[in-house]
Amino acid sequence: MIPRTGQRTHRARAALLAAGAAFSLLIASAPGAAGELSFGVNAGATYDVNRLGEDINRYNVVMEAYSDENPGSMTQSMGTPVAPAFGLSARYQFNQLLFRVGLYFATPVGSIEGYITPADGQENRLKISTFQISMPATVALVLPIKEKTYVYLGLGLTYHQIYVKMSQSNPQQTAALFEANGLSSHRTDQYGGQFGGYHILIGAEFPLLERLTLTVDWIHQEARSQALENKGTDANGAATTSPKRTFSATGDFAFIGVNYYLQI
Repeated sequence: MIPRTGQRTHRARAALLAAGAAFSLLIASAPGAAGELSFGVNAGATYDVNRLGEDINRYNVVMEAYSDENPGSMTQSMGTPVAPAFGLSARYQFNQLLFRVGLYFATPVGSIEGYITPADGQENRLKISTFQISMPATVALVLPIKEKTYVYLGLGLTYHQIYVKMSQSNPQQTAALFEANGLSSHRTDQYGGQFGGYHILIGAEFPLLERLTLTVDWIHQEARSQALENKGTDANGAATTSPKRTFSATGDFAFIGVNYYLQI
């Protein structure tokens, strides 16, 4: 029997494969229809990739409280960054329906870093790196404003792949402090996985040249992973698979893009 978490991942992959097949069949089956095919490149931003802000805030609160209570200690808080996002899209518009598939990558510029140095100890530097790959398949209703100028509203399914790694340079220095507050004292915690979700798309398209248009999109996505196994190391460097954790890909993306229309 396939495990329940594996079933969810399998269903998400199957749904996206079906959406891609339907997209291809729609184009192939209507050569004489009033359809338009375009390909685009997109750039934008999102905030708090993979929803790590709560973890970052918990570490910051503990480190700042320790610094206030222990003169001579030093800390630097970690920030929750805005992350750039880049992607590609393929779109087929048939009358007032828009079928769209995309591939997006988002990651903070540089690592998320902070540190805590006890008055009589060594610096323990905390570092978080993360990224998210999203593959949305969308069906949208197109509302024409004038020629080559549209507003569109849609929803669909998304397939996500995420990666999260948190490392500590000297975890023994602050192990008791972090563990007492329910935080990890591992040298590394590393997670990765794939899972499905859904999204809402609101966008607008404006003409630039005969076959070139400008798009502005907002995507809100909702998704949570199954429990992912840790591929980390404890404070002494030994491999560890605990704790298992779930992660959220819920968030908002703002994109601006350029689309090129093909003659079909």
